Amino acid sequence: MSIDNRDGRLRTGKIVDVVLTRRVLKDVILVPLVAVIPRKDDKVVYVVNGNKADRRTVELGLMRGRDVRILSGLSSGDRLIVSGHKYVAPGRTVNVTSTHTGAAAAGALGPADDSTPGLQQPTENDGERP
Repeated sequence: MSIDNRDGRLRTGKIVDVVLTRRVLKDVILVPLVAVIPRKDDKVVYVVNGNKADRRTVELGLMRGRDVRILSGLSSGDRLIVSGHKYVAPGRTVNVTSTHTGAAAAGALGPADDSTPGLQQPTENDGERP
């Protein structure tokens, strides 16, 4: 890697803050890791379908902060249950007490006007960490 320093602003012994983007991901789904329930042979999440809980087996990708990338099992528009999800069962009636959209749901990057409750789908500049 090389840095253009023609203006001479960078000098030996100076301390700088650097942000490197390793990868840009587009159209990925990130969910709070706490919403994922580990089981013996798989990982599951619960979504709201009508007023019933629906269990989905998910395949996880890399983590980003407190969020994890979902490779399969969820789609844009799914309403993810992130609180009380350990106490529901498939087909059980759920009472939605609040919904959060986009970045507010997972607390990370994402479009502020995303209308998918409890599910985050970042579209730009979302790097992952190994």
